[in-house]
Amino acid sequence: MNINSREFTEVFDFLSSYLQGVDRKEVEGISDSIFITRYKEDDLIVQEGSLASTVYAVRDGLVKVGKYAISDKRRVLRFLTSGGWFGLESLFMEKQESNIQYARAVTDAELILVERGAFRELLKSQPDSLFSLCNWLSREVATLELKLTRDFAEGAKQNLCFLLVALAERFGEDVESGTLVNLKLPNHTLANLLGITTETLRRLIKKMSDDEIIRSDGTRITIKDKESLKQTANINDFYLDLLKDTF
Repeated sequence: MNINSREFTEVFDFLSSYLQGVDRKEVEGISDSIFITRYKEDDLIVQEGSLASTVYAVRDGLVKVGKYAISDKRRVLRFLTSGGWFGLESLFMEKQESNIQYARAVTDAELILVERGAFRELLKSQPDSLFSLCNWLSREVATLELKLTRDFAEGAKQNLCFLLVALAERFGEDVESGTLVNLKLPNHTLANLLGITTETLRRLIKKMSDDEIIRSDGTRITIKDKESLKQTANINDFYLDLLKDTF
């Protein structure tokens, strides 16, 4: 067994929180194929193009997922927090032998790794768990489609407002002055996620700070007027609900 009995209980409790109906004995049967791995801030977890033999689940921390462009620039596509999955393409597409995206730790993170073949066999015997995973994937696809569509249909200001609303819904902490997003995300990461330059991002943040909509303190952003952000972002309740669970 790659994990001890205490770690196994923690892994099973985690999986049962996100995979409906997962069976303890079935998980015990693949325990030799389960690993717990910890990463430091900015550690590379998966390289795009590397061999896809593992499914990853974020147990703690924040992970960014993205792709390399032809110019070798990196574009962040999404963030994963507790309960987020990575590497599922190869799980469902057996001919896909390499990872089509990269993953990197934004903060210190802990991930559960399951060998692809073992996880596939587990899901074959656990249809409710497979349904839970498909539900998560569907929400991810809907959210990603929204983000990609907005890149073309909306301006940089609207998309920044959308991003800040998403961060607030998923990671915000209520404080006296508003909603604090304390993820320590550097400007270049936010700019990559939006597809804009860091200089453009700085100008937008300064303008919104001057207008008393947000307050920026390094990598800490406090949202002072969330309703203004929502109106500018032009986002409906359906996608707001998605963002609370899938960002």
